[in-house]
Amino acid sequence: MRGQLRVVLMIGPRGEGLESLLAYGIRSPDYTIVGALVTTPDSTAVPVLDRAGIPWVCHDIQAFYRARPASVRDLQHRPDYDRQNLRYIEAWAPTHLVLFRYIYIVTPVLLEAFPGRVLNVHDGDLTQRDPAGRPLYQGLHATRDAILGGATATRSTVHIVTEEVDMGPPVLLSPAYPVHRRLVRQARWVGALDVLKAYAYAHREWMIRDSWGKLIHTALTLWSRVPLRILGDRVFWGDRPGPWILRAYIARPETAAP
Repeated sequence: MRGQLRVVLMIGPRGEGLESLLAYGIRSPDYTIVGALVTTPDSTAVPVLDRAGIPWVCHDIQAFYRARPASVRDLQHRPDYDRQNLRYIEAWAPTHLVLFRYIYIVTPVLLEAFPGRVLNVHDGDLTQRDPAGRPLYQGLHATRDAILGGATATRSTVHIVTEEVDMGPPVLLSPAYPVHRRLVRQARWVGALDVLKAYAYAHREWMIRDSWGKLIHTALTLWSRVPLRILGDRVFWGDRPGPWILRAYIARPETAAP
């Protein structure tokens, strides 16, 4: 899809890093952020959205599950939650959805309403694969897993959302964020797992707050200007394969190793 995009954000309990995206989006000729759906009444995204003048609605996922009653991890009820989400979202007539620090699995209810047009930003390099072809760093602890696994740098990935979590085609990668190897080495030496976990958390937050707004802004800008094709588990920006790597805030046609 080319031309100006209409984007709805879906945001979880945390909104740190959102300021950057909204600052870019407010002045973008390529896309408009038309609304946001948050899952938590006290999400730290709410004051950020208010300051930027972005309309938002809260669909409290914890209250939804308490009314069942069921655990929020019970995916049996998630399609019903997403059907209600879709009613809120459709009021803004978006062309694309962006999951920003959204920590819940989305269902085909949303994916089929916006086929190939739901983006997520993930704190792991999804181009790094195991011998079976699955990403090495999936899930909520991707940065920690990479650091504990000996990675010397981490990257975040913008990818197309599919039913299988973190398996959608990557479209854009962040710059590399170097790991403090001396700190990690010394913490390992003395068995200070608490220090390693604290460092991994800080490293992740540094990467998120520095890069995620730029990543999403760049992905949406490219999408409005360059035809995006999805072929299997790969994407192409025009005739050039993705994912591209964001360097110095500019997306260059440089393909990461799959």
